[in-house]
Amino acid sequence: MIPLSILISSHGRKPLLARLQQSLQAQTFADYEILIGETQHGRSLAVVRNELYRRARGRWVYFLDEDCVLPDPEFLARMSANLKSERAFGGGYIGRGLSIWQKSYNALVNYWLHLHARRGQALPVAGNFLMPRLGEEFGEDFPFSRAHSFGGEEVSLRLNLLTRGIGFDLREDFSVVHDGGKRAVDFFRGAWRHGQADHQPVRAGFALTHFFSNFRGGGVRATSLMLAYLSLVWMSRQLWPASQ
Repeated sequence: MIPLSILISSHGRKPLLARLQQSLQAQTFADYEILIGETQHGRSLAVVRNELYRRARGRWVYFLDEDCVLPDPEFLARMSANLKSERAFGGGYIGRGLSIWQKSYNALVNYWLHLHARRGQALPVAGNFLMPRLGEEFGEDFPFSRAHSFGGEEVSLRLNLLTRGIGFDLREDFSVVHDGGKRAVDFFRGAWRHGQADHQPVRAGFALTHFFSNFRGGGVRATSLMLAYLSLVWMSRQLWPASQ
């Protein structure tokens, strides 16, 4: 059995995938396999990731999305030095040379992660997530549940791991570069979908003081856009409950 399987979920965007593969080839740690699955013909990310998980031969599996890039050649070596059978790891996202929409979205994602980490409820990051491979006996909805989306599948995954005695650590030194070119329409579409989802890691009623105390950079424009995003999430929850 090899030490590590890198499982890449792709939407068929070849330039992004080529860039990620280039960053993998530059790694000093080289004892891994790469498996790639595409979300096509209506297959959800959960389905693709679970299929890759079942095909993996590594003792550990590392989930990546195609719009991520490893930040430096020592990233996998640094990560492999922390492997422990009873722990899983996730990291946030680093924005670099991005549009205001992408910067705002990435800052919001990192805010959510650190908010929950402070509450002792650190969430996995499905597009940048490392876990021990646990075997074949957990069914087709493991590790990612198809019943949830937009954060809910990560809550479900964390609970599944905890029931098996596996804890989760959010590690800033495992952050990856994430610049999928998010546009204004993607920003607001994401807010809409967050508002529609049944199981969200963040509720609309959290205190804004936490938001401002944890926000790192982005300026007035980014802060304003993020507040607009949160407002849209709240509005869609009120107007179109997910249970309908």
